[in-house]
Amino acid sequence: VLPMESPVVPDTNIPASSTDALRCAGTVDALVSPRGGLDVLSRAELAGLTSDVQLDVPADLSPDVEVGLYFAVSELVTNVTKHSGATCLAVRINPTSESSLHVSVEDNGHGGASIEGGTGLLGVVDRIETLGGTLHLSSPPGGPTRVNMEVPCESS
Repeated sequence: VLPMESPVVPDTNIPASSTDALRCAGTVDALVSPRGGLDVLSRAELAGLTSDVQLDVPADLSPDVEVGLYFAVSELVTNVTKHSGATCLAVRINPTSESSLHVSVEDNGHGGASIEGGTGLLGVVDRIETLGGTLHLSSPPGGPTRVNMEVPCESS
């Protein structure tokens, strides 16, 4: 009998059961603490990137927003490690008001990222818009690449 593989979340290598782990661990822990293989930023550092991280995530963030932010930031960090040629990565999540979060992911890579250039960034746009948010991409040739998102942050 062959062991069954865990189902994965579409367009990621993250086991579907990790979504439940993420809901328990929270966005900050999932991004920066090695719990169940979800430590996105440590994986970026293992790929040779220097990370500058500032996360101010409300403790009572709704589970849908928390999971959405994790997967959006995870995809963006994955894009940096795979495609940018960057050596530095900055991730910021900060409240802009009682009902909104500003999320930014920036790198010092060669630029040229495009939402139309593949499914990864388009998936991030879809995820953020599903949450009622907006995404702005700036990635001129020669870099840097900056992704800024505004996301409503309803409390749970």
